This record gives sequence, C-alpha cells and structure tokens, in this order.
Amino acid sequence: MKVVLIQPPSQNQPLKVPPLGLAYLAAVLKENNIAVKILDLTVENTPLDTYLSKEKPDIIGVSAMLTNARNAFEVTKQAKQALPKSFVVMGGAYPSMMGASLLARHSEVDAVVVGEADYSFHKLVYQLQNNKKLDTVDGLVFRDNNTIKTNSPPKPISPLDLIPYPARDELKMGLYGENAGVIFT
Repeated sequence: MKVVLIQPPSQNQPLKVPPLGLAYLAAVLKENNIAVKILDLTVENTPLDTYLSKEKPDIIGVSAMLTNARNAFEVTKQAKQALPKSFVVMGGAYPSMMGASLLARHSEVDAVVVGEADYSFHKLVYQLQNNKKLDTVDGLVFRDNNTIKTNSPPKPISPLDLIPYPARDELKMGLYGENAGVIFT
C-alpha cells in the first residue's frame, strides 16, 4: 500500500510554512512500515497529474482548511482523474467541519477524517490494506455503496508522547527558508 499526502496550494499565504499536520501523519505511517510521500504544492512546482502517474499511490490524502478549500477540491478532482481507482481522503479543519455534507457535494472524495487524524488515518490505511470494513475507524465519514456513513468521533490521544515526531524528512525543508523551524502546538 502506497500513500501520498498533499498540501494544496494557497493563494493568500505569504509565509511558506511546512505542513506539519501531514508530517505527523507520515510519521505514524512510517512507524508502521507504510510507504508514504508528502507533496507540498505551496512550495513545490510539480504538475500533480505527472507526480501521481509516477508515484501511483493507492491512497491520496488531501489537507484542507477554509483558506485553501477550493484548491483542495481542485486537487481531489485532478487526483481522481489521474488515478480513478485510488482512495481519496480529505482531512483538516474544513473537512472536519463539513463531514457528511462534503461527501454529498464532492463525489471524487471517498472519505473524510474528522478531528485528530494521527491514528485514525493509520487505521484507515490499515483497513484498506487488509480489505476490512471501514466502520471501525473512529473519526471517519465515508461512502458505503450509495450511503454516507459517519463513525464515532476519534478519542483524544493520550498521552501525546505516543505521537512520533513529524516526518520532516518527507518535506523539502530547504524550500521553506526561515520558516522551516516552526512547531505545532
């Protein structure tokens, strides 16, 4: 199973800041021997369809906030066009707010991870990898045939030290300049 995590471009963000949320997801996946790459379109000038055709991921995760939601949906559309059999999942503040209504309006998105996704996303990848049902993944809103299902919310991660350090090695840190040293609290 191969995963690509994508940070969509953002027009209104003057600072180049590493997407640490994606780096935390990547760290949990790497800790569990799952192949993962991060593509940050805010700093990388890579054509998405070319990148996806080369990488051929089984799962494509797209981060979305209110400020980049339009671009995030453009990314999900392009991803589904490039790799129609891939599983496209969104996470972040905007999908967490929208939940089932996002899936109702965007057929190219297969699922939404709501809330803290560090371990929910890993469980989703595990379930898909092993052809298991998705109804046991806390914090997941997904399509099951023609029905949209909403699972229980994720449980808080405790203690927080369980989460590994972000996989900064999956980011092109030199592209962030003086902002490369940010932390997430």
